Amino acid sequence: MKIEHQLLTDQFVKQVTRLIKTRKLWSQNLLPERDMAAMFGVSRQTVRRGLRIMEGQGMVSRVQGRGTLVLPAPRKVRPQSAKRVVIGSLGSDNSDGYFGEIMAGVTQAAEQGEFLLSYCTLGNPAGRRKFMADISGGRVDGALILSWTDRLFMEELLKTWRGSLVLMDHYFEGLPVTGVIDDGEGGARQAMAHLLSLGHRRIAYVGLSKLELNPWRHAGYVAALKDAGLSVDPQLVAMVPGGEIAARAAAQMLALEVPPSAFLVFEKGRTGDVCRAIKSRGLQVGKDVALVEFWRKIPGRAEVPEVTAVQFDAHEIGRAAMKKLDDLMAGRARPGELVKVPTELVTGRSSQKEMP
Repeated sequence: MKIEHQLLTDQFVKQVTRLIKTRKLWSQNLLPERDMAAMFGVSRQTVRRGLRIMEGQGMVSRVQGRGTLVLPAPRKVRPQSAKRVVIGSLGSDNSDGYFGEIMAGVTQAAEQGEFLLSYCTLGNPAGRRKFMADISGGRVDGALILSWTDRLFMEELLKTWRGSLVLMDHYFEGLPVTGVIDDGEGGARQAMAHLLSLGHRRIAYVGLSKLELNPWRHAGYVAALKDAGLSVDPQLVAMVPGGEIAARAAAQMLALEVPPSAFLVFEKGRTGDVCRAIKSRGLQVGKDVALVEFWRKIPGRAEVPEVTAVQFDAHEIGRAAMKKLDDLMAGRARPGELVKVPTELVTGRSSQKEMP
């Protein structure tokens, strides 16, 4: 099954999708990445890119250490009675399967009704043109958009589309677009209350490079400090991309005359960066410095996890978005609502020690 060099990733997706359908691999695990690369004659990087696209299409779900699971076969519906829904996404997932879990939730919820789902990749001009053509041409009854943060695009879209629309994993204040997100603000308040109860007062926040990408978690951090009678120290807030820049920012905080005794980290991807900075100072997480991260719920977690985390069910974002879209199409809801999926603080070893 050699794949032509041109457009390897797209061809890989088509071949694997065909394989799943012809061999009826629904609800089964695909081969490991290494074996798939050999089978199709491509690199493992191409395999990863292709599987991320398939996650965005709601066909597979990937969890690190557990492989790639093909989701159940979509239920057949009668085209004449089906509600047509187009889903726009970036077409890739660099967040360890997070987008795939949201899409799995969409698929699960769609199984409860008569829906025909189609997909467009908004990460390139051709995909955006197809998406706009689908909605403006009356080809769909509703639309879902996954983790889209370009407000100008949304404003242009609203000039064309007057139908039912739900945004997953983001929300635009002031626009008549329903959004479904995790309760980041409430989760940050939970995390901060936990750290404050342990006696921490110098608590650092490491977030995304742009505040507008997710202002809610930062807002919870600020509100919790205010409730405790504390002010925000700008030196303890780092809005940075991950990797070396995040590690360097955390190291600079730890080098302050009065360094932070705890960190609230936006997500697991940055946790490793912060831990690396803590270790470089000869300190230990959980002993010298407390740490809390945001991360989605992973089934079968340990009794006492290594890292304290604000957890939420990413599948529920997709399920809630699909239900809200159905309500909008049926006239049971009005656009512009913000729906928050609950969060839960799960304490682990990284924040057990109280301040002296």
